[in-house]
Amino acid sequence: MILLEGEIFNNKLTKEINLKETQIELKGIPSRSGLKSVIFYIRLKNKKDYYTINPLNTFSDQQIIEIFTEFKNLKGEKIIMDEKIDLLRIQEKIEKCQ
Repeated sequence: MILLEGEIFNNKLTKEINLKETQIELKGIPSRSGLKSVIFYIRLKNKKDYYTINPLNTFSDQQIIEIFTEFKNLKGEKIIMDEKIDLLRIQEKIEKCQ
């Protein structure tokens, strides 16, 4: 199980979701200002529901990488090529812009 805690419209949210039934995706909100202004976030999809982690840039880019890789490790999934490219983009932003 994954325990999600946060806020939706200033109301506390606590939700348990099944790890095995959940898919994870790395996403980025592009910016005209270049890579340094891109906000990377995680989307968790579980059956008909989805949850977005970091849409307001509350986590650091390094934390996003750690959450993503830990999720994949716990689920026993390998990181596919498209995900590796996204991880490399985040790492590039960390190295060049912070």
